[in-house]
Amino acid sequence: MVSGPSATPLLDSGLPITRNNVVAVSFSNVTGSPDGVRYHWDSAPTDADPWVAFTSPLTVQGPTGVTSAACQPHILYTQVRKSTTVGAVTQDAEIFDIGVQANVNILNRHLSGLPATYSLSAQDVFTGPGGNGASDGDPNYTRERSFFLGISGFADCSGLSSFAVAGSENGPIANNFYVNAPALPGGITPGAHEISVEVKDALGNADTIAKTLIYDPANIDTTGAQTNTLGLPVLGSGGSFAANSSNSIIRSLSFQGISVTDNLYGQQPGLPLLDNGKQFWGVWIANATSANTSVDDPNLNWYPVRVPAPNSNFTIPWNIFAGLNVPYAELRNRPGDYYVFVRFLDGAGNASVGSLKATVTLSAGYGVPTVQLPMLNR
Repeated sequence: MVSGPSATPLLDSGLPITRNNVVAVSFSNVTGSPDGVRYHWDSAPTDADPWVAFTSPLTVQGPTGVTSAACQPHILYTQVRKSTTVGAVTQDAEIFDIGVQANVNILNRHLSGLPATYSLSAQDVFTGPGGNGASDGDPNYTRERSFFLGISGFADCSGLSSFAVAGSENGPIANNFYVNAPALPGGITPGAHEISVEVKDALGNADTIAKTLIYDPANIDTTGAQTNTLGLPVLGSGGSFAANSSNSIIRSLSFQGISVTDNLYGQQPGLPLLDNGKQFWGVWIANATSANTSVDDPNLNWYPVRVPAPNSNFTIPWNIFAGLNVPYAELRNRPGDYYVFVRFLDGAGNASVGSLKATVTLSAGYGVPTVQLPMLNR
């Protein structure tokens, strides 16, 4: 019995990954002096696939449907013939990677949940007007001349190799992961700063991610000659809040007549716009057990709480034991008066100098939640 011609294909000299849209196919184990070859991506060739002259290497157009969104393995099936004698179908595979598959986060460093080393998220301390600030806020704002940059590319099959922030920092990426706090490009002027991050993989594919961050410092002076607090949100007069009458450590705080204005927050094109009096991201709350405690007491523990729809009137839930370090065994044994302080925050986590205070009373037999609630992190 006479066997047909045969040849084993090898794509791009055996490279496992390519970024090219044209493939070089060489053949080994050639027998039977083939004079023609046909091929098809991802399934065996049929009579719909034309025969071409057999040559090694053979230039083949890459498969259709390859996108930069994902690495995609494809198999090239080939079949050779000698005159009218057709050989068996053979195959080889290659991964096509024509883009960078990476997640790039360009964020406010003070967002809750970011790694503390880079986010400074443990700074819930009020040390005077413009001092420190809240550990949460709007992802599009920053009070620092730096920002959180997180890059991950675990879906990139060739591996991420480097990044470059225009006007700031650049460097290698190891193990498909990078996190740091580069300098904010664009100088020291408060307002919109364009951030452009280029990421490359090991094949040379590149992608650029751009985002605008709003630089919103407490001190808006750019000369270095003076210190001011014009970047802080300003709480107007006449506002107040009170807790509901439920005898529980979890209370609803209802605010009335609130008016907060800010120099930048809620006034940026392309971001949600807020009317005057509603230019705040949320509230900063601290609890105390003594009527003599001042809102400026450095021992207060402050917690940011977002207000999803800033308005003159709104209600939020609050745990009046938050930050008081009450032992679990004592949770039900602390009736009495508690004092709740509130400042207002802009998106960058700057806190108003003005504040509000309310007294909340727990009577004997007050309720304690019996289900686990999310922990408030400082």
